[in-house]
Order: sequence, then structure tokens, then C-alpha cells
Amino acid sequence: MKFKLKSIDTQYISKRDIITSSVEHQKVYSFINNKLINYSSSSDAFRLGYEVLGPLIYGFCQWIHRQANSCQLNKLFFLARDGYLIQKAYRVVYGNSAIPSEYVYFSRTSLRIPYILQTGRLSNLQHTMTRKQYEIQDLLSALGLKFDEYADLFAEYGLSRDSLLDPADIDYYPRLSEALLAGLHKVGLSTYDYLRQYLNQINMHGRVGIVDVGWHGTIQKQLDCILQSFDPLCKTVGLYCGYAKRRNTLQTVVAHGYWFSTENEDDVIDMFRATTLLETLLFPQTGTTLGYRKHQGGIGPILGDAEKLPWEWLNEFQNGAMQFVSDYKEYGPEIGIMSPEVSRLPFFNMACLPRMKEAQTIGHFQFEDVTYTRIAAPRQWMYYLFHPKALRRDYSNAIWKEAFIKQLLPWCSLKLLKKCYALLKLLKDLFTDKHGSNS
Repeated sequence: MKFKLKSIDTQYISKRDIITSSVEHQKVYSFINNKLINYSSSSDAFRLGYEVLGPLIYGFCQWIHRQANSCQLNKLFFLARDGYLIQKAYRVVYGNSAIPSEYVYFSRTSLRIPYILQTGRLSNLQHTMTRKQYEIQDLLSALGLKFDEYADLFAEYGLSRDSLLDPADIDYYPRLSEALLAGLHKVGLSTYDYLRQYLNQINMHGRVGIVDVGWHGTIQKQLDCILQSFDPLCKTVGLYCGYAKRRNTLQTVVAHGYWFSTENEDDVIDMFRATTLLETLLFPQTGTTLGYRKHQGGIGPILGDAEKLPWEWLNEFQNGAMQFVSDYKEYGPEIGIMSPEVSRLPFFNMACLPRMKEAQTIGHFQFEDVTYTRIAAPRQWMYYLFHPKALRRDYSNAIWKEAFIKQLLPWCSLKLLKKCYALLKLLKDLFTDKHGSNS
């Protein structure tokens, strides 16, 4: 196969990326560019998925296969929901030589109650949440408990339903913690039993791989804890796009990261937005796993409602990615193993310097963290002129901050956008140094 460059037809792979980088960059990006010309009549979403998501999941699948063989894993478990498209791609790439795998229904939500019951400590709720503080009513909702049943106890500590609380601090209220844990035993024992049956049904035994986009390996930590009483001989190995040990915790898992693997999450905190963005773009059209129930002679998942996303656009985007996987499987062996740097560059270019079209389309996707929020959806300038504090809050809460700025400042060039983001990050760091991390 010859890699002669035709006219530039990519959005997030520049001519400089193609002709001034390594030989591997040149071959892979020339392949993408030249193939996209053949798909000129396809939708913009299809072509975007081909360019930015296709290489990423192809390279990730190659790495998963190598790691699984190196770690001598007997089975791969692709976690819902991030793992749906990844497993599909893995089977396309490796066919009959693929390691046995299964798409399984685990989530922070479905494992939360069994995990807390297993550990016997309500403060371990912190390991299943993503933010530092939540309103108390949201914390109880996450546990399947009703605030009104414990309102008097909360009042004794001067707390109301909308008071903010760090899940790690629950044990500082002993009477409250004891009552909540007792309530959790009443509502959670059936969930715990169904989960144990589900683990047996999917044959989670031996040395197994847990495949997910990743970040802290939260689900793997929960599973490891639960497996201690289910099958202590079962050993899990996390295979993630990225893994960072959670700050201020002694909990560890055996995990490897494709993009990065670090003991200090502060070193890669900017990667968090990229992993969250990737999670959303990998969603199948189903909701998160809420729990388990008897189903058709076995145990099946209880699924929540799917997020309100532009599913037609997202399906096209994912179809484009899968088309790349199919195309590259035919010609890829001639190019060789795709490095993480090459496979992630187009996606990271979009994540760091998005066009307005992607900033608006993907930025309005919903993301679930107990409650639903938008990835990056700023309000109108006029609103922020009269509510300046809202700007700081909305920017702080935006998961994809680059898209937030792009929509707020549409006249910004990509170069100026990058400088604006760097300036805001510097101001945030200075503010944190001056006033403390909890300001």
C-alpha cells in the first residue's frame, strides 16, 4: 500500500501532523485522510467519528490484546456502557484469535450498595462518587433512601435536605451514620444477593481483565472488595485508557493505562475531561445500570433511561469509527502497531481545540453524576453580565471547558482559544494557591 498524500480532507489532523511528524504519523494520518475522500458523501458525524474516534479505539484494542496476553488473562469483561463499542471493535480486529470476552452490566450505581454493605462503612460512599460535595438529598437518593425518613436526625446536626456534605464525612455523625447503614441493610440485601448470582452467571472467576475508559478504577475497586466474599481467588486486572490513583486513599488495584498510569492524579488532571468526553461518545442507546433482577431464568440488569442525546448523530459518529476499524484492519498490519500518541492525537486535538460545530453538538450532551448535567452548555452573555458569579460556577462545573469557552467566545480563533484556556487555568491555580483548595 502506498501512502501518497492527496488533498487534505481532515478536520482535526492538520497537514503539519501528516507531513512533519514521524513515519508512523505520516502513514496512519495519510491513510485516514485518503480514505475520508472516499467517504465524501457521508455525513459530517460519520466522517468525524472515522477521523477522531476510529484510530483511538483501534489502538486501544491492540493494546488490550497485548496486555491481556502479557498478564495471562483468561477472560475480558467489557464494562457497560463504555465497553460496548470497544468490545465490538475488539472482535472485529481479532476475530477468532480474540481472547474470550463478555459485555457486562456494572456501574458505580449498581455496585454502590453491595460495596458499602460489604465494607460496613457508610463513608466508603466517597469511593463511588465523583465530586467532593453533594446535597444531602442527592446522597440519600444515591443510596436508595428517602430524606424525609431521616429528617429529624439530620436536624439534630443542623443539616437540611439541601445542605452540602462530603460523603467521606458521614462517619463524623455517628447516630446518623448508624441509622442510614441500618436502613441500607433493609433495602440493599436483595440487591447484594442478585449481584452475587450475576457474578456467578457471567463466570467471573480466575484471572480476568476489566476493560473501561477508566480514571480511578472505581468499579474495579468495588468489584475487588465484593469478590473477597464471593470468590477470593478471582483476580482482576484493569485495562483502561487511563488510570490515576485516587487522591488521599490507600485503596489500590492492579491496573494499566493506555494513555497514562500514575500514582498522582494531579499530574494528569487535564486528562479527566478527555476521558469523560470519550465515555459519552461511546454510549450505546441505553441507560446506566441501576441494579439487578430475576430475568428469563437468570439475573438481568435494571437499566435507567437513556440520556437525552442526539442519538442519530451519535450513531453516525460511532458508525464512522467502526468503519475505520474495518478499513484499517485490512491495511493496518502493513503499518504495524499503532502507538498511543498516534491513535489519540486527532481526538485530543478535538478535545483541546474544538470547532464551534462540535462544541455545540457534543457540549450539550448530558452526563450523569447522581443528577444529570450538560458537558459544556454556557448561558447567554447577557445573563452572565447580570450574574457574574454564575459564570465562575458554570465554568467550574463544565466538564469540557474548552467547548464552554468556544461557545462563549465564538469569535476566538483556535490559537486564541488555547491562550484563553491557559489564562483561566493559571488564574484558577493562583486562586487555589492563595485561598486554599476548598475555596
